[in-house]
Amino acid sequence: MAEVVYGMWLELHLQPGQEIGWFFEPVRQNTVRWFTAVPVNDVVGAFDGFTDYDQFVEITRIYYVLKGDIHARDGTGGARDLQVNVFVKNSSDTNPVTYQLWVAEVA
Repeated sequence: MAEVVYGMWLELHLQPGQEIGWFFEPVRQNTVRWFTAVPVNDVVGAFDGFTDYDQFVEITRIYYVLKGDIHARDGTGGARDLQVNVFVKNSSDTNPVTYQLWVAEVA
């Protein structure tokens, strides 16, 4: 039976409306992956340890790149590696947010 392995990939702060992408390589092919972005209460100056406003984050894009042999020839490395790219956006136009990006995969 397959096992699901999971963990927090990163924790970051986004300004209002900011979107940022992250990548990881190499990842295994033929593996099912799930990603989730979760706002966490880590706002400086929050009253009673909790922020006054709603926090919104969304995963806007997930895509894979199978790197070609050109990377071996041009010296950039990673030829034939599979790379996963995940973009997260702060959906608020007025308030910052701190979020955690979690990943789970079937091992």
